[in-house]
This record gives sequence, C-alpha cells and structure tokens, in this order.
Amino acid sequence: MQNSAKLTLSILLTASVFSVSAAEPLAATCRIVRDGKPVATIVIAQNPSVAADFAAMELQQYIKKITGALLPVATDASE
Repeated sequence: MQNSAKLTLSILLTASVFSVSAAEPLAATCRIVRDGKPVATIVIAQNPSVAADFAAMELQQYIKKITGALLPVATDASE
C-alpha cells in the first residue's frame, strides 16, 4: 500500500471513530440504504488489489444480508 493510501486510510479510520463517539447517533447522520434501496456506493481504486476487490465484494454482501439492498461497487476514476 502506498504511503498516501495509508495516510488516507488512517485519516478515514480516525474520522470514523470520532463520528461514532459523537453525541448524535451515526445512524441518524449516515444512510447507506433508505426504504430498502441503496443510497450509497462502495468506491474502490481504479486498479484495486485483489484484497481490496475482495473486501468490497464482502462488504457489499454483508450490507445486503443486513439491509436487503445491494450497494453498487464503482471505481474511483480520479486516480
């Protein structure tokens, strides 16, 4: 993993921890499914590693098991 990717991942994980610990519940501020339909997309790199691609598919399947909605997976074209 490149240093910039590691830094980005660290920042996102840190932000997630602070979001979860905020006074307002995360579920009230972050929706990935509404009324059984996806309102978010799982975004991966344009040329993801095998592990990243697998992780995206696993996340997609677990969200489907929990919510019934299949989130789309898209690549980040900005790379």
